[in-house]
Amino acid sequence: MLDNFLAKNIDFDPAIVVKDEDDRPMMFVDVRSYRTFSSEDLTIHHLEDYQQVPFLMFVNLKQIRIYQSGNYQPVMILNTEEILSFYAPNYQEYRVIFQDYLVSLVDGWLSDLSYHWKSEHPPFETQINEIGLISLLEKGVGFVERIWEWD
Repeated sequence: MLDNFLAKNIDFDPAIVVKDEDDRPMMFVDVRSYRTFSSEDLTIHHLEDYQQVPFLMFVNLKQIRIYQSGNYQPVMILNTEEILSFYAPNYQEYRVIFQDYLVSLVDGWLSDLSYHWKSEHPPFETQINEIGLISLLEKGVGFVERIWEWD
């Protein structure tokens, strides 16, 4: 029954931009906390509008999809709960996750991958290193910046 309420097609709309030391975008991240966007077979449109950057990331409550420039199929799909439970141990018990909180958790994970503020080896660091994203994050003296805030 929930499938009737899940979005199947959405436009890519970034909430976070990760920048390098010269303030150039390295990755845009779209974060969606509403269950409406939690379909695993979601089609994301307008990725081509952001192809000037090396990586794009889409995060919903179930998956984190990573795209490389010029590729409209994810190069990696990760489990959101596995990653974010590391930063919020009770994550899987939350019945509702507010947009701003989900953005903050994703921001924390990306910052941990960049600076190792919480862990020597953040979740999925090895896998993400294989596609070249870790080296960009570490060069990015980091900047994870929110593009917008929810009211």
